[in-house]
Amino acid sequence: MEPSPISPVNTSPESSILRRSAILSAIAFAGQQFLRSDDWNTTIDAVLERLGQATGVERVYVFQDQTDPAGNAVAALRYEWVIPGGQRLLPIPGLRGVPYFASSTAIWRERLRAGETVTGRIDRASPPFRKVLRLLLVQSFVAVPVFVAGQWWGAIGFADSQVSRDWSEIELDALQVAGSLLGAAFERLQSAQERVESERFWALMSRLSASGLEAADEDTLLNATVEQLAKVIHADHCLILLTDDATNMTTAAAATPHVRRVLSTLAVPAPTRGPLMDRLLIEQHTLIFNDVPTLPPVYQDIIRALPIASGMAVPMIAQKKVLGTVMLGFATKHVITAVERERAELATQQLARFLSNARLLTSETLARQQAETLQAVGQVMSSTLNLREVLERVLSELQRVVPYDSASVQRQEGNRSVVIAGQGFEEPHQRVGLSFSIDDARLPNRAVYENQRPLIAADVLAVHSEFGAAAQESDYIRSWMGVPLVFGGRTIGILTLDKKEPGFYTDKHARLAETFAAPAAIALENARLYEVTRQLNTQIGLQAARLRQVIDTVTDGIVLLDAHYGIVLTNTTFSDLVPALTGRAKALTVDQICGRPIEWYLEGNAELGWREVSALGEAHRIFAVSANRIGSGPDTGGVVISVADVTAERELRATRQAQERLATIGAMASGIAHDFNNILQGIIGFADLLSKNPDIPANARHRLELMAHEGRRGADLIRLIVEYSREVPINPRPIDLEELITRAAGRWESIIQRSVALSIAASEPVWSINGDAVRLLETLTTLVVDAAGTLPPDVPVSVRVANRNIDSERDPRRAANTSGHWVAIEITGGRGWLASPEQMHALQHDLPIIGVSNGRDVMLAQVQGVVRRHRGAITVDPLPDSCQVTLALPAAGSNETTGPVVDPVTGRKESWQES
Repeated sequence: MEPSPISPVNTSPESSILRRSAILSAIAFAGQQFLRSDDWNTTIDAVLERLGQATGVERVYVFQDQTDPAGNAVAALRYEWVIPGGQRLLPIPGLRGVPYFASSTAIWRERLRAGETVTGRIDRASPPFRKVLRLLLVQSFVAVPVFVAGQWWGAIGFADSQVSRDWSEIELDALQVAGSLLGAAFERLQSAQERVESERFWALMSRLSASGLEAADEDTLLNATVEQLAKVIHADHCLILLTDDATNMTTAAAATPHVRRVLSTLAVPAPTRGPLMDRLLIEQHTLIFNDVPTLPPVYQDIIRALPIASGMAVPMIAQKKVLGTVMLGFATKHVITAVERERAELATQQLARFLSNARLLTSETLARQQAETLQAVGQVMSSTLNLREVLERVLSELQRVVPYDSASVQRQEGNRSVVIAGQGFEEPHQRVGLSFSIDDARLPNRAVYENQRPLIAADVLAVHSEFGAAAQESDYIRSWMGVPLVFGGRTIGILTLDKKEPGFYTDKHARLAETFAAPAAIALENARLYEVTRQLNTQIGLQAARLRQVIDTVTDGIVLLDAHYGIVLTNTTFSDLVPALTGRAKALTVDQICGRPIEWYLEGNAELGWREVSALGEAHRIFAVSANRIGSGPDTGGVVISVADVTAERELRATRQAQERLATIGAMASGIAHDFNNILQGIIGFADLLSKNPDIPANARHRLELMAHEGRRGADLIRLIVEYSREVPINPRPIDLEELITRAAGRWESIIQRSVALSIAASEPVWSINGDAVRLLETLTTLVVDAAGTLPPDVPVSVRVANRNIDSERDPRRAANTSGHWVAIEITGGRGWLASPEQMHALQHDLPIIGVSNGRDVMLAQVQGVVRRHRGAITVDPLPDSCQVTLALPAAGSNETTGPVVDPVTGRKESWQES
């Protein structure tokens, strides 16, 4: 099958977003698990289960790209999660290493190696790959590459066995984050395992060194170290064979307990050197054996009796001489890794040195002195990771057994040998950083690196012409000795010793210095591993920070609770919502949300998915809450809760519904108003015609005139309704409000049959405004008449006009955010006038008057529309014995703005028309 690129999702965007949120929540859970424990294997099942539940697939698996014994690339299944009742693949024979076939699966592998996310469906697969998918019980899948330390390691896959599905971009993006997190976790696990194994190895090496230094003779040395050698690579058996060049025989000098018991029961002669030892003597490198029949018969008997399924023979070489063999064996089939081989060789090399020293150093004083110095070096190595401190102690202790005038430790950096520590120089700190070319044959350093053997120069300035210039102010040096620092079979640096006397150093000094070279090499390697670990920890920290950034970027509030509802992890959004959700400023536990127990949300999640609740003390704030119980892992019994603030969404929905309802009412009102207008025009026309008939009695004519007058008033009301329900342009002209209201006061008194208390509260003439005088007068008349209806008969209607500057006194609430001058018209009615909270809120915030349940609502909507068209604002102040309505209109040339005004009720635009 040609692996398909990213397939378009076949579900709704809302479903994809919800799955993405669930995936991110699962990733957050995974990050928490990975950061909590270095033992990644204890958390992987819980992580895969959460990812499987979040994606809704039937199987989640992790496979590693490997090579089988035949050299074929295979996908080795490492971990797997399936839904309850699903069939697992791991127990199925042959599925731990499924080979990549030549065509479609090979391309699939190469795309994953290139970092691509691959999806596939069985109904789109080629016949060869379809067989593989059937074998794997897969109808559709997505595979996300996993990279460890920048190298492709394998992939995490999500598969369905019953349905074929496609994946959306946002889901795949979230799964790629999961793949990156998995790679980082593998890297951290490997780093931790390597660190632990390295610490264990060096602890064994330290004990091996201590055993070697404490041993008084050869037998004590071998018996004290044989079990430590087995532990170096976790071998089941260890046998140390020594070679006697005089008799051409090999003898079993030491063995682990089980091997000793087996050897004591076998009536076999002491083996001669034979082919195995001859190969070791000639080739002088480690031999790995997995096939017992290839060994000499005497070894076959021993190995079968142990038994040993696989193992290796490591030559003990000192001073180019094979002293014997260390045989390490495993009871079961075991593929010996390069690291195991290197460590076995390093330990054997260390043992060989101790064995050689034990044979050569017969002087008790010298042996004790050497032991004391190496023990001191071992102590400082185990007590600090400070490289310079360790190396300076090595040099200091070395001087007790190998005299020198100056000495240095150099580390290979590319093709340079760089001084990193020194003693005996006039300015040791100035020597640090001095470097020598490894490629320059005129310098002694090159031969030490190439040959991996100590080099002694009786007169270094005579033999190596460029040494004096390269060493800088070292003309005093005559005798020079360089000892390689070898780790894992490679030279990582050198140890140099200098003397003023020519011909001072001998092979004996070189052998002693080699003993100190091993701790120096260990210190260098520890420093390298420490730096690698530090960098990996930094990367893990960055990954954790990025994961935290992803969690905090999610708009929903997310919190992870333990089984007792204590907060384990939360994002910033949830922390900000804590007061509204719990009623507390801060919370360490969350046992209820908005007054509802967590169990209520868990039940609701099973039934509905989300539950909507109102915030504590804030009835206008609405939250959608989802809760999921954690079924496995260290937080089993805990809960993951997601909270979304849907207040704005619900308010917007209600506002839209109100606007649609009002728009419908407006359209209906417009049509009805037209019909009523036609009827009224007929009434007015007939009344006018009849009133002009000279034969009509005077009292009848008066009634006809009243009929026509009231008909015209009705027509005016109809016109206002039409204006409210459709766009009617306003023609703004300068208006003298003081004159307009003064002239209108008499008319108002005749209409309401009571006095109007008019006052002009201004030390200067009332400012003019730009507007429509007719509509303004109608609006004021409407308010005065309505206010009069709420007052006792003997109480006048108060109308007050005043200039207002927002910088000098309290401003109308809607005008307070605009600088400039305003003209305020205050009308005072009775106590219950416009006191409805809904009406006050709608007028003061320029919101639709919902309901339109009575004539006053229609009147208020008309007033609101006229004031809005004049760029004004309305303030309603309920007083103890009255209610005051203030219309604030912008003074001409002060607060006026240009451009369309959008009517929030009908959505239409109304423009100022300049005259």
